[in-house]
Amino acid sequence: MWTIARTLAQDRIWITQDGRRMLISEMDQSHRQNTHAYLLRRAKEIHEHVRWLRVRETFHGFDDPRQLVGETFTIQIEMDPERWLCATPFMCALAKAIRDHGTEDGEVVHVTYGNALELEDGTAL
Repeated sequence: MWTIARTLAQDRIWITQDGRRMLISEMDQSHRQNTHAYLLRRAKEIHEHVRWLRVRETFHGFDDPRQLVGETFTIQIEMDPERWLCATPFMCALAKAIRDHGTEDGEVVHVTYGNALELEDGTAL
């Protein structure tokens, strides 16, 4: 079963809301930027969801809650949602793909000029 936690734990595939799988490398730049912004807007909600998944996984081996009496568990989870999200493998790969293709957050960070274009009369643009 797909979960956002599984997506964030890997660095190649994004699964759209309608279930399509897309490689980060094959997404167009605007889709990358929109996905990045979407996830950042939802950082707190995603962080909380993943925290509860980890807690559930920790307690999964206990069939009887009475087994937990007197037990102490430590579950390490970054507490700043945005910082945690940006450090996940998926977000690192997505941010790198955005940077490698020239823009980040709508700001041009690298421009490569090819050969000048010419009009029909030979004028260079």
